[in-house]
Amino acid sequence: MYKKYIKQFMSKAKFSSEDSEYLLSAYDNIKRNPDAHFILMSKVRLFDLDMLHDYKRALSELQKVADICELPKETVNLIFLMCLTRHTEELYEQRNIDKDIYMNSMLDLKWKLVECKKMKKICGTDAAEWHWRFFNLTRFAIGRLQFETDFSNHKYIKGEHMVYPGDTVISVHIPSCGMLDELQVIDSYIKAENFYKDLFGKGAVPFMCYSWLLYPQHDKILPKESNIRKFKNRYDIVDYTVNSGDDLWRIFYTDKRENPNTYPQTTSLQRAYVKMLNSGIKPGCGCGFFFMKNGSFIK
Repeated sequence: MYKKYIKQFMSKAKFSSEDSEYLLSAYDNIKRNPDAHFILMSKVRLFDLDMLHDYKRALSELQKVADICELPKETVNLIFLMCLTRHTEELYEQRNIDKDIYMNSMLDLKWKLVECKKMKKICGTDAAEWHWRFFNLTRFAIGRLQFETDFSNHKYIKGEHMVYPGDTVISVHIPSCGMLDELQVIDSYIKAENFYKDLFGKGAVPFMCYSWLLYPQHDKILPKESNIRKFKNRYDIVDYTVNSGDDLWRIFYTDKRENPNTYPQTTSLQRAYVKMLNSGIKPGCGCGFFFMKNGSFIK
C-alpha cells in the first residue's frame, strides 16, 4: 500500500524519473529485509494512529534501517516522511484545510530533496527534524511562502499596532523553490493573513521573519529591482547579526568556508556575494516585522 502511495505522491509532486526510480528501489530494498521493514512500518503506523509522540526518537531508530539496508539515512528519512503524507492528507481533510495548502506543504519534501542532492549528492532529505511541523499541522506552506506561529523576541510598534517580546506572531519561512516573485509573495501574505486572522481577533496580524534575505547589506550589493531587496523592504528591520557565513550554503550549496573566488559564480546573486566577501563585508541575517489587516499592509 505504501509503495503505491509513495509512487502517487512523487507523481503529484513531479519528482524527476531518476529520483522516483531510486526512491522506489530503496523502498523495495527496505521491504525485502524483515527487520528493517518492521522498524520503518512501526513508526509509520504509530503516526497513522496519531500515536507518534517522540518524532526525534523515531528518526534515531530509522538509522538502524539505513545501516541494515546500506542506504543513506537521508534516503530512509525521505521514504519515511513520504509514507506519512497519506495520513497527513487525512488530517488536513479533517480540519477542512485547503488541499492546495496540503500539497504546497508536502512539497517541502521535494525542495529539501533538491537541496540534499546539491549539498551531498544524496537523494533524500538532510532536514528530517525540520519537516515535522508540516506533519503535526503547525507549519503550513501557503502559496510561495511557509508560515507558523511563534513568539516575538523583539518589541515592534507600527502606529497603534504593537508587538512585545513573548507575543504571538506569524513566522515566515522561504523555501528554496525558485525566484521570489513579488506578486506571488504578496499573494502568499494575503492568504496567510486570512488563514491566521482568527488568532488575533479584530487586530492586525503581525508577521515576523528572521532570515539571511533580510540582511541590511543587501542594499549595498544588490540592485534595487532585485527580488531579494523587494522582499526585504517589505519588513521593518529591528535587528541584524553578522556571522561567519552560516547561510552561505543557501547561495553556493557548499559548507566549505574558503577563498570566495573558489565559489561558483553562475548566478548574479553568487557574483554579488563573491564581490561582497572579497570587499571584506561579512554575511549575516536580519529580523523584521510588518502588520497586515484586511488584506493590506499597514504603513
